Amino acid sequence: MLANAYLNQFSHDEQNDYLLLSYFHLVMLKLDLTQAHAIQKKLANRQLGAIQATFFQTITMFYYHLNEDGCRANSIFSKLSQQQNQTDFPQQVGLQMGIFYLLAEFQLQNQNFSVAAQMAADGIDVAKINSTTQFLENFIGNLLRWGSSIITSRLL
Repeated sequence: MLANAYLNQFSHDEQNDYLLLSYFHLVMLKLDLTQAHAIQKKLANRQLGAIQATFFQTITMFYYHLNEDGCRANSIFSKLSQQQNQTDFPQQVGLQMGIFYLLAEFQLQNQNFSVAAQMAADGIDVAKINSTTQFLENFIGNLLRWGSSIITSRLL
C-alpha cells in the first residue's frame, strides 16, 4: 500500500506519517538498510511533530542496532526511555504503542529481559489508559518466541 500512495496528495503531517511508515517498513520488516538510509535522511530534514520525532528516533535506534552500531543504538535508547516516562500522546496512541513496542523489542533482542519487561509494563499502562490491546498482543507474541528460543538453546 505504501508504494501505491501519492505523497503530494497528503498534508505535511500525513507525509511525515507516510515516510515514518516507509522507514519502519524498510528497517523492521524488509531489513533494507540502504533504502532506509535514504528515508532517514529525508525525515531528518523535515519538521516532525513531537510523537513523530520520537517514533523516528525509535526506528533509528533499530537502524543502528541492525548496522551493529551498539553505541549509537544504546545512546538513543537511554534518551528515549527517559522521555517515555515524561511524555503522553493520547491522540496518537498507535505511534505511542509503536514506540513502546520498539523499545521493548530492542531490549529483548539484546537479551536485557528485565528492561524489556519494564518497557512492556510502561506500554501496558498506556494501553490500559487508552483502552487498547494492540501492544499487548504483539509484545507477548514476541516474548513467547524469544523465551522459547532461549529455553531451547539452554537445553541443548
